[in-house]
Amino acid sequence: FNPVVGLTYKITPNMTAYAGYSEANRAPTPLELGCSDPANPCLIDNFLIADPPLKQVISRTVEGGLRGEISGGRSALAADLPAYRKAADTGYAAAMNGLGSAYKNGTGVPQDFIEALNWYRKAADLGNSGAMFNIGGMYQNASGVNQDYGEAMRWFVKAADLGDRDSMTSIGFLYERGLGVAPDDREAAVWYRKAANLGEDIGMTNIGLLLQYGRGVNQDYAESMFWYRKAADLGNADALNNIGALYDAGLGVPRDPDEAASWLVKALRHGCS
Repeated sequence: FNPVVGLTYKITPNMTAYAGYSEANRAPTPLELGCSDPANPCLIDNFLIADPPLKQVISRTVEGGLRGEISGGRSALAADLPAYRKAADTGYAAAMNGLGSAYKNGTGVPQDFIEALNWYRKAADLGNSGAMFNIGGMYQNASGVNQDYGEAMRWFVKAADLGDRDSMTSIGFLYERGLGVAPDDREAAVWYRKAANLGEDIGMTNIGLLLQYGRGVNQDYAESMFWYRKAADLGNADALNNIGALYDAGLGVPRDPDEAASWLVKALRHGCS
Protein backbone atom coordinates (compact mmCIF):
# COMPACT_ATOMS: atom_id res chain seq x y z
CA PHE A 1 0.00 0.00 0.00
CA ASN A 2 1.59 3.27 -1.17
CA PRO A 3 -0.57 6.22 -0.08
CA VAL A 4 -0.23 9.46 -2.03
CA VAL A 5 -2.05 12.75 -1.51
CA GLY A 6 -1.49 16.09 -3.17
CA LEU A 7 -3.04 19.51 -3.60
CA THR A 8 -2.47 22.23 -6.17
CA TYR A 9 -3.73 25.80 -6.33
CA LYS A 10 -3.33 27.99 -9.39
CA ILE A 11 -2.35 31.41 -8.07
CA THR A 12 -1.90 33.05 -11.48
CA PRO A 13 -1.88 31.70 -15.06
CA ASN A 14 1.90 31.24 -14.71
CA MET A 15 2.23 30.21 -11.07
CA THR A 16 0.90 27.17 -9.19
CA ALA A 17 1.34 26.33 -5.53
CA TYR A 18 1.55 22.64 -4.65
CA ALA A 19 1.84 20.39 -1.63
CA GLY A 20 2.02 16.62 -1.37
CA TYR A 21 2.75 13.66 0.86
CA SER A 22 3.67 10.21 -0.34
CA GLU A 23 4.91 6.88 0.91
CA ALA A 24 6.68 4.38 -1.31
CA ASN A 25 7.04 0.72 -0.35
CA ARG A 26 8.69 -1.62 -2.82
CA ALA A 27 11.46 -4.16 -3.26
CA PRO A 28 14.70 -2.92 -4.84
CA THR A 29 14.52 -3.68 -8.55
CA PRO A 30 17.01 -5.83 -10.42
CA LEU A 31 17.84 -2.70 -12.42
CA GLU A 32 19.00 -0.89 -9.29
CA LEU A 33 21.08 -3.86 -8.20
CA GLY A 34 22.52 -4.48 -11.63
CA CYS A 35 23.53 -0.86 -12.05
CA SER A 36 24.85 -0.26 -8.54
CA ASP A 37 28.44 -1.35 -9.26
CA PRO A 38 30.30 0.98 -11.68
CA ALA A 39 32.61 -1.90 -12.56
CA ASN A 40 29.68 -3.88 -13.98
CA PRO A 41 27.76 -2.13 -16.77
CA CYS A 42 23.96 -2.22 -16.72
CA LEU A 43 22.45 -4.59 -19.28
CA ILE A 44 19.05 -4.27 -20.91
CA ASP A 45 18.38 -7.87 -19.85
CA ASN A 46 18.25 -6.67 -16.25
CA PHE A 47 14.86 -5.15 -16.99
CA LEU A 48 13.33 -8.40 -18.02
CA ILE A 49 13.80 -10.53 -14.91
CA ALA A 50 11.55 -10.73 -11.89
CA ASP A 51 12.11 -8.92 -8.59
CA PRO A 52 14.07 -11.02 -6.08
CA PRO A 53 12.77 -11.43 -2.48
CA LEU A 54 14.71 -8.47 -1.06
CA LYS A 55 14.06 -6.16 1.87
CA GLN A 56 11.41 -3.54 1.14
CA VAL A 57 12.44 0.04 0.43
CA ILE A 58 10.19 2.50 2.29
CA SER A 59 10.35 6.26 1.84
CA ARG A 60 8.14 9.04 3.18
CA THR A 61 8.18 12.39 1.45
CA VAL A 62 6.57 15.77 2.08
CA GLU A 63 6.83 18.19 -0.82
CA GLY A 64 5.64 21.75 -1.24
CA GLY A 65 6.42 24.89 -3.17
CA LEU A 66 5.69 26.92 -6.26
CA ARG A 67 5.93 25.97 -9.91
CA GLY A 68 5.86 28.41 -12.79
CA GLU A 69 7.65 31.24 -14.51
CA ILE A 70 8.60 34.40 -12.66
CA SER A 71 9.13 37.72 -14.46
CA GLY A 72 10.95 36.81 -17.59
CA GLY A 73 11.71 33.12 -17.16
CA ARG A 74 15.16 32.33 -18.54
CA SER A 75 16.21 36.00 -18.61
CA ALA A 76 15.53 36.20 -14.87
CA LEU A 77 17.72 33.15 -14.28
CA ALA A 78 20.50 34.69 -16.36
CA ALA A 79 20.36 37.87 -14.28
CA ASP A 80 20.57 35.85 -11.06
CA LEU A 81 23.48 33.61 -12.07
CA PRO A 82 26.00 35.26 -9.72
CA ALA A 83 23.63 34.65 -6.82
CA TYR A 84 23.11 31.05 -7.95
CA ARG A 85 26.88 30.48 -8.07
CA LYS A 86 27.38 31.96 -4.62
CA ALA A 87 24.61 29.78 -3.18
CA ALA A 88 25.94 26.70 -4.98
CA ASP A 89 29.42 27.32 -3.57
CA THR A 90 27.94 27.25 -0.06
CA GLY A 91 26.41 23.82 -0.74
CA TYR A 92 22.84 24.83 -1.63
CA ALA A 93 21.56 21.94 -3.76
CA ALA A 94 18.71 23.87 -5.40
CA ALA A 95 21.19 26.47 -6.66
CA MET A 96 23.40 23.71 -8.07
CA ASN A 97 20.37 22.34 -9.90
CA GLY A 98 19.60 25.82 -11.22
CA LEU A 99 23.13 26.23 -12.51
CA GLY A 100 22.83 22.85 -14.21
CA SER A 101 19.72 24.06 -16.01
CA ALA A 102 21.45 27.31 -17.00
CA TYR A 103 24.27 25.35 -18.67
CA LYS A 104 21.90 22.82 -20.22
CA ASN A 105 19.75 25.53 -21.81
CA GLY A 106 22.49 28.06 -22.49
CA THR A 107 20.84 30.63 -20.22
CA GLY A 108 23.29 33.40 -19.43
CA VAL A 109 26.22 31.09 -20.20
CA PRO A 110 27.35 29.15 -23.29
CA GLN A 111 25.44 25.88 -23.55
CA ASP A 112 27.56 23.12 -22.01
CA PHE A 113 25.98 19.72 -21.37
CA ILE A 114 29.05 18.41 -19.56
CA GLU A 115 29.00 21.30 -17.10
CA ALA A 116 25.23 20.90 -16.75
CA LEU A 117 25.59 17.24 -15.84
CA ASN A 118 28.37 18.12 -13.42
CA TRP A 119 26.14 20.54 -11.49
CA TYR A 120 23.14 18.20 -11.63
CA ARG A 121 25.24 15.39 -10.15
CA LYS A 122 26.48 17.62 -7.34
CA ALA A 123 22.89 18.53 -6.48
CA ALA A 124 21.75 14.91 -6.78
CA ASP A 125 24.51 13.82 -4.40
CA LEU A 126 22.92 16.15 -1.85
CA GLY A 127 19.51 14.51 -2.36
CA ASN A 128 17.93 17.03 -4.73
CA SER A 129 15.17 15.12 -6.53
CA GLY A 130 14.82 17.77 -9.25
CA ALA A 131 18.45 17.27 -10.22
CA MET A 132 17.94 13.50 -10.31
CA PHE A 133 15.01 14.05 -12.66
CA ASN A 134 17.12 16.33 -14.85
CA ILE A 135 19.91 13.76 -15.09
CA GLY A 136 17.36 11.15 -16.10
CA GLY A 137 16.05 13.51 -18.75
CA MET A 138 19.52 14.02 -20.20
CA TYR A 139 20.01 10.27 -20.59
CA GLN A 140 16.51 9.81 -21.97
CA ASN A 141 16.89 12.55 -24.57
CA ALA A 142 20.62 12.08 -25.34
CA SER A 143 21.42 15.62 -24.20
CA GLY A 144 25.21 15.65 -24.31
CA VAL A 145 25.41 11.96 -23.33
CA ASN A 146 24.76 8.69 -25.11
CA GLN A 147 21.07 7.84 -24.98
CA ASP A 148 20.60 5.29 -22.22
CA TYR A 149 17.05 4.50 -21.12
CA GLY A 150 18.31 2.19 -18.39
CA GLU A 151 20.32 5.00 -16.81
CA ALA A 152 17.37 7.36 -17.27
CA MET A 153 15.07 4.93 -15.48
CA ARG A 154 17.57 4.53 -12.64
CA TRP A 155 17.62 8.27 -11.98
CA PHE A 156 13.87 8.65 -12.37
CA VAL A 157 13.30 5.87 -9.81
CA LYS A 158 15.70 7.55 -7.36
CA ALA A 159 13.83 10.84 -7.72
CA ALA A 160 10.39 9.19 -7.56
CA ASP A 161 11.36 7.50 -4.30
CA LEU A 162 11.83 11.04 -2.95
CA GLY A 163 8.37 12.03 -4.15
CA ASP A 164 9.29 13.75 -7.43
CA ARG A 165 6.08 13.69 -9.45
CA ASP A 166 7.70 14.60 -12.79
CA SER A 167 9.89 11.51 -12.46
CA MET A 168 6.82 9.39 -11.79
CA THR A 169 5.33 10.58 -15.07
CA SER A 170 8.61 9.85 -16.87
CA ILE A 171 8.72 6.31 -15.48
CA GLY A 172 5.17 5.82 -16.74
CA PHE A 173 6.20 7.10 -20.17
CA LEU A 174 9.13 4.67 -20.40
CA TYR A 175 6.84 1.77 -19.51
CA GLU A 176 4.13 2.91 -21.92
CA ARG A 177 6.54 3.24 -24.83
CA GLY A 178 8.69 0.25 -23.92
CA LEU A 179 11.89 2.30 -23.74
CA GLY A 180 14.54 0.25 -21.95
CA VAL A 181 11.82 -1.97 -20.49
CA ALA A 182 9.20 -4.32 -21.88
CA PRO A 183 6.07 -2.30 -22.82
CA ASP A 184 3.65 -2.43 -19.89
CA ASP A 185 0.55 -0.21 -19.96
CA ARG A 186 -0.54 -1.52 -16.57
CA GLU A 187 2.70 -0.39 -14.94
CA ALA A 188 2.54 2.88 -16.86
CA ALA A 189 -0.93 3.51 -15.44
CA VAL A 190 0.35 2.90 -11.90
CA TRP A 191 3.04 5.57 -12.27
CA TYR A 192 0.85 8.05 -14.13
CA ARG A 193 -1.75 7.79 -11.39
CA LYS A 194 0.89 8.38 -8.70
CA ALA A 195 2.00 11.55 -10.48
CA ALA A 196 -1.60 12.64 -11.08
CA ASN A 197 -2.46 12.25 -7.40
CA LEU A 198 0.40 14.65 -6.64
CA GLY A 199 -1.00 17.25 -9.04
CA GLU A 200 1.23 16.65 -12.10
CA ASP A 201 -0.77 17.69 -15.16
CA ILE A 202 0.96 15.46 -17.73
CA GLY A 203 0.43 12.45 -15.48
CA MET A 204 -3.25 13.43 -15.23
CA THR A 205 -3.55 13.68 -19.00
CA ASN A 206 -1.75 10.40 -19.62
CA ILE A 207 -3.78 8.38 -17.11
CA GLY A 208 -6.84 9.95 -18.74
CA LEU A 209 -5.73 8.63 -22.12
CA LEU A 210 -5.17 5.11 -20.80
CA LEU A 211 -8.61 5.18 -19.19
CA GLN A 212 -10.19 6.50 -22.39
CA TYR A 213 -8.78 3.68 -24.49
CA GLY A 214 -8.77 0.94 -21.84
CA ARG A 215 -5.03 0.38 -22.02
CA GLY A 216 -3.64 -1.21 -18.85
CA VAL A 217 -6.84 -0.28 -17.01
CA ASN A 218 -10.55 -0.85 -17.46
CA GLN A 219 -12.01 1.59 -19.96
CA ASP A 220 -13.75 4.36 -18.04
CA TYR A 221 -14.79 7.52 -19.88
CA ALA A 222 -16.07 9.18 -16.72
CA GLU A 223 -12.78 8.84 -14.87
CA SER A 224 -10.91 9.78 -18.04
CA MET A 225 -12.93 13.02 -18.17
CA PHE A 226 -12.26 13.58 -14.45
CA TRP A 227 -8.50 13.57 -15.00
CA TYR A 228 -8.69 15.59 -18.20
CA ARG A 229 -10.63 18.31 -16.37
CA LYS A 230 -8.12 18.42 -13.52
CA ALA A 231 -5.27 18.74 -16.02
CA ALA A 232 -7.21 21.34 -18.00
CA ASP A 233 -7.59 23.41 -14.83
CA LEU A 234 -3.78 23.54 -14.76
CA GLY A 235 -3.68 24.71 -18.37
CA ASN A 236 -2.69 21.45 -20.06
CA ALA A 237 -3.44 21.92 -23.77
CA ASP A 238 -3.67 18.20 -24.56
CA ALA A 239 -6.24 17.72 -21.80
CA LEU A 240 -8.31 20.61 -23.17
CA ASN A 241 -8.18 18.99 -26.60
CA ASN A 242 -9.13 15.56 -25.26
CA ILE A 243 -12.16 16.94 -23.42
CA GLY A 244 -13.30 18.41 -26.72
CA ALA A 245 -12.80 15.06 -28.42
CA LEU A 246 -14.95 13.26 -25.83
CA TYR A 247 -17.77 15.77 -26.32
CA ASP A 248 -17.43 15.55 -30.09
CA ALA A 249 -17.72 11.75 -30.04
CA GLY A 250 -20.23 11.55 -27.17
CA LEU A 251 -17.97 9.28 -25.10
CA GLY A 252 -19.08 9.26 -21.45
CA VAL A 253 -21.01 12.48 -22.04
CA PRO A 254 -23.92 13.46 -24.30
CA ARG A 255 -22.61 14.39 -27.75
CA ASP A 256 -22.34 18.17 -27.94
CA PRO A 257 -20.56 19.67 -30.97
CA ASP A 258 -20.80 23.20 -29.57
CA GLU A 259 -19.23 22.17 -26.26
CA ALA A 260 -16.57 20.25 -28.18
CA ALA A 261 -15.73 23.30 -30.28
CA SER A 262 -15.45 25.44 -27.15
CA TRP A 263 -12.86 23.11 -25.61
CA LEU A 264 -10.94 22.73 -28.86
CA VAL A 265 -10.65 26.52 -29.17
CA LYS A 266 -9.30 26.64 -25.61
CA ALA A 267 -6.77 23.97 -26.52
CA LEU A 268 -5.57 25.95 -29.53
CA ARG A 269 -5.20 29.06 -27.39
CA HIS A 270 -2.99 27.05 -25.00
CA GLY A 271 -0.72 25.94 -27.83
CA CYS A 272 -2.20 22.58 -28.84
CA SER A 273 -1.39 21.93 -32.49
